[in-house]
Amino acid sequence: MLYLIGKLKDHGVAKVIANFDGQGDSGEVYNIEFYDTYENHIDYNTCATLEDFIYDKIEQLVGSYGGDWVNNDGGYGELNIDVKDKIIDGHYNQRTVDGYSWDGNNIFT
Repeated sequence: MLYLIGKLKDHGVAKVIANFDGQGDSGEVYNIEFYDTYENHIDYNTCATLEDFIYDKIEQLVGSYGGDWVNNDGGYGELNIDVKDKIIDGHYNQRTVDGYSWDGNNIFT
């Protein structure tokens, strides 16, 4: 991880924002954006190491409270990496389906 943080800093990256989405037994990290300390967008080619790191962190963070972003209806969210302070945060939304039945209710009571 420290190697990765150092590599990002060497390229002037101060913040990374990555979106993720998954369902049906698979998930994808997409739209990885890089910003400098002034919040300017930086063109930086993502590397497999960074994408793997982000995917693993999402698995770890979502799984730490029982979430599941890749199975059934899955989920989606955003992961933010503060390169300067070495902090990761973000948000996650779980898709769920609930079913209800109201068989036999009399509507004329």
